[in-house]
Amino acid sequence: MSITQGALYDRFDLEESIQQLGQISDDVKLLSENVMENPDIDKDNILNTLIGLEAIHNMRFDKCIEVLEYVIGTKILDNKNYDHPDKDPMGYPINKWDETESFQDF
Repeated sequence: MSITQGALYDRFDLEESIQQLGQISDDVKLLSENVMENPDIDKDNILNTLIGLEAIHNMRFDKCIEVLEYVIGTKILDNKNYDHPDKDPMGYPINKWDETESFQDF
């Protein structure tokens, strides 16, 4: 059983929330295209849209911080918390350093 099973958030939620922070650039690009195509657009409409974009971006940022704090606080990203002790969370083998080894052979 994985430690993330039944958790409020996991590392995938963290990745998704970070990626959603970049959505603001697409939103601003869409707004700028709309303004360029329609030069008669009302300035109040543009301002209200920008205020709305700011509010949405702040909500996304707050959500990202919430997920990050949960994931860090529950140590979900800690490799020791996954099912397979010899693999990282992505399934790749963990290279374990044997501290008894020396560099004398080099």
